[in-house]
Amino acid sequence: MKPALTRTRQASGRIVDGIRGVTPAWVQTWWDDLKDSLWLLSSVCTLLCAGLALALVKLDTGLDADNPVMRSPFLFGGGADGARSVLSSIAASIVTVTGTIFSIVIVALQLASGQFTPRVMRHFTGDRINQAVLAVMIGTFTYCLLVLRTVRTADDRGGVFVPAVSVSVGIVLALVCIGGLILFIHHSAKQLQVSFIIQRAAEDTHRLVNDTFPVKEDGDPVPREFPLPKGEPTVVRARSSGYLQDIDLDHLKGIARDRNLTVHLPHTYGDHVLTGMVLARVWRHGDPIYDQDLQDIHDNMIIGVQRTLLHDVTFGVRQIADIAVKALSPGINDPTTATQGIDTLNDLLVRAGTRGTPDRVITVDGRPAILCEPVTFDLLVHVAFTQIRHYGAADAVVMAHLLDGMRRVAELVPEHKRAILYVHGRLALATALGATELDEVRATLHEVGAWTQSVETPPQSARIDPDALISV
Repeated sequence: MKPALTRTRQASGRIVDGIRGVTPAWVQTWWDDLKDSLWLLSSVCTLLCAGLALALVKLDTGLDADNPVMRSPFLFGGGADGARSVLSSIAASIVTVTGTIFSIVIVALQLASGQFTPRVMRHFTGDRINQAVLAVMIGTFTYCLLVLRTVRTADDRGGVFVPAVSVSVGIVLALVCIGGLILFIHHSAKQLQVSFIIQRAAEDTHRLVNDTFPVKEDGDPVPREFPLPKGEPTVVRARSSGYLQDIDLDHLKGIARDRNLTVHLPHTYGDHVLTGMVLARVWRHGDPIYDQDLQDIHDNMIIGVQRTLLHDVTFGVRQIADIAVKALSPGINDPTTATQGIDTLNDLLVRAGTRGTPDRVITVDGRPAILCEPVTFDLLVHVAFTQIRHYGAADAVVMAHLLDGMRRVAELVPEHKRAILYVHGRLALATALGATELDEVRATLHEVGAWTQSVETPPQSARIDPDALISV
């Protein structure tokens, strides 16, 4: 490896010329984690309700009894004791209900983790209805406390003060909380249904499929291949272990252009890297490579403790496959859920297979600047079917459904993408036949899987790539 020289350059966080306005990768990853948390919206709503309480109390201090607003039938008309009773009742009730809501959320997370897959828990914490209901509850509690402290009786210092407008708004917020509670109960019952969970996972994965696989053009040309530059590269090594959550290709393109670099990225989204592993190989044409160049490249590759749905389309497929695999476990024994997961995977594969093939070369000013390892249709097929085939081998209904689903996908995707489906179809048929000795069942499986023998698989596609098996 060539040693990198040291010199002072601009800070690594600065956006280089030509890519101004592009959000850095760490900001995108940070925001993705933040918006899926339960505390963000609750904190914002608490601050807004606190500000609303202070503003309305200030308004109440400027209103006297002769003001027409005070004679409105919609305003609270009780005395100080009544105001305190109303506000304290609302606050106490909200605390109880909020505790109940948190308990329901925790139970939902436990059920989803145990019965489906731990990887769908993010859908519950990131659900906007859950976040909004909790935020309104906590905000209303904060509002009532701040207004309650301003209510005064004749015995208190400063004389009688009943913030009628503030108390009336508190009652309105309490009614909103009741509506939110009804919505939350309905939504919680709905989001624990397996159909809803699979649908949520599928919607996220549909978005990633559209982002990852380009719109198909005429002929769907084979991805360009460029040889790596000659000479030994300088390598960028991972400084921590974890999953590759994001690669900021926009910033890397700017760095490659402005500094005349060629960068090879041997890993893609969702790959697990260990400390010291090679994250990138870098060549510079004619000039030495500096420490700051390596630092900037490293800073635009985000490593985290878990996979995310920011760019990782294989993780989206993995979630749905995990639900199907979990349904096939002896403790769950729910083959209907497994077949529903297979149907969803088939839909995703058709969407990916009928789109274009991702290009592994990113050019800058007409030259290859970044060489990537893109996600392929074959890899999605591996992730979707490998473990389902293994764990569902003993269930003839699931295996027949799996074989028929592969056949339908093969009919809809372009011919040059069908080879991997024939490979998995033959493996699924052989696995299913090996798990049963009943002649009637074997005959049915042979009939359903007959399509796997109808086309001779090209030699280069007649096996599963070991790297793909590891990626599963």
